[in-house]
Amino acid sequence: MKRVDWATNLDLFTIEKNLTNTKWDQIPLETKVGLYRRSDLQDWNTSSCLSGSGPLSKPLFSPTSSLIDPLIVNVPLNISSQDPNGSPKPTPSPVHVAATCQLTKSKISTCGAPPTRKDVIIRRTDSPDVMTAKIKSAPASSSIYIEPGTRIRTNQILRPLPGVTIYADLGSNVVWDGQRRGSALRSSFQRDRQTSIPSPIRIYGIRFINFILADFEGIIDAPSQGFVDSFNGVNDPIWGYNPVQPWLIDCNIFEGWTSRQKFKGSAIEAGSRMKIRGNVFRDGAGLAIWGMVNGLEISGNRFFRIQDTTPVWQGHHGAIKLLASKNVDVTNNIFRQVGGAGMWFDEDCEHIYVGYNQLTSIGFSCVMFEVGGGGTVIEHNVCEGWGFRKGNPAFYLSTAGGSEYKDSGALIQGNYAFVTSLQRKRTSSYVGFKESDASAVRDPYGVTKFGRIR
Repeated sequence: MKRVDWATNLDLFTIEKNLTNTKWDQIPLETKVGLYRRSDLQDWNTSSCLSGSGPLSKPLFSPTSSLIDPLIVNVPLNISSQDPNGSPKPTPSPVHVAATCQLTKSKISTCGAPPTRKDVIIRRTDSPDVMTAKIKSAPASSSIYIEPGTRIRTNQILRPLPGVTIYADLGSNVVWDGQRRGSALRSSFQRDRQTSIPSPIRIYGIRFINFILADFEGIIDAPSQGFVDSFNGVNDPIWGYNPVQPWLIDCNIFEGWTSRQKFKGSAIEAGSRMKIRGNVFRDGAGLAIWGMVNGLEISGNRFFRIQDTTPVWQGHHGAIKLLASKNVDVTNNIFRQVGGAGMWFDEDCEHIYVGYNQLTSIGFSCVMFEVGGGGTVIEHNVCEGWGFRKGNPAFYLSTAGGSEYKDSGALIQGNYAFVTSLQRKRTSSYVGFKESDASAVRDPYGVTKFGRIR
């Protein structure tokens, strides 16, 4: 165990029980099982997956196995009552498995219940004008159902009203075709200084393809905050955030998006209180998720080949990048072949929980946590192969200052870094965990160079 008490006497950065280049059988059971308490878009048909009784005596999967179809064991989560944010987070629980484990056509979902209402129906035969009109005219809190096999084409960016659900049945081959243009859906209250959405907008079961985005534009474009926004003391006297944008992005597929300039467009431009659950992000030339938020859940998603073969802009890359964000949970996600960072928490991120994620073949760090702190926990994550584009550590962390939550620093525990054979071929130097003292970068009360958050 290593403890570093910075000169400010406010940061306590604790790193314990983290291992670099360990053997797979050294990883505790709760980490292996916890990695796959997540959602997926397909039915699983796995027979004879386990044998014996009592606690598991062999790995649930090997670090070199396919991550496309991993074995999933449905073990209930414990909810920790100690989370200062009040958000659920996974905690290790005793696991006992019966003599056999058969998952036959059983869905394990964190996407929430499938929508059922059909107040408005978009049909396969509707023209783009009709599709556009139906979505625009749908009243608040209504549900828009898309028929199986429909290819959505619209003639403008659409702004659904509060409480609207747009959905398709899972596996029904519903495609939203961006027609090589920008956003599909945009918040009516984007970066609004006064108005909170009274009820969440939900997007479910749709495959989004063929989008070319401007910088800092998303296929789903619902940011509550931007770089140039000044401190909003009327809405949030402590941190200065704008009102929330509580969208629910559940069980969709985002595929093949790109950007016009420096690959800075994203599949999702996130807003405060958004939930991104059980989606697949694949073959994107830009980020999957970007945001400046107060409150965000990213759980049970899969990220495949994000910026894998395209250039990355050094200041803005990775599968997930958040800046100046608070109260974020990133859990139970799989990352594979990411050209930038797996997860990048840039300046002034506090009260972040990152747990039970698996990352493989990452271009920079698996987790980058820069110039932040305050109640952050990063635990039980597995990083297998990193630094293929830049020789960063697998887990790079720097803290500074305290937080309004009256706790400080970050707890980093139970994480694993595997050095792969391909990694060894490229370099003989690799670092699993690195910490930096960034206490001089900002004061203990969280003033950033953007001048927005106190």
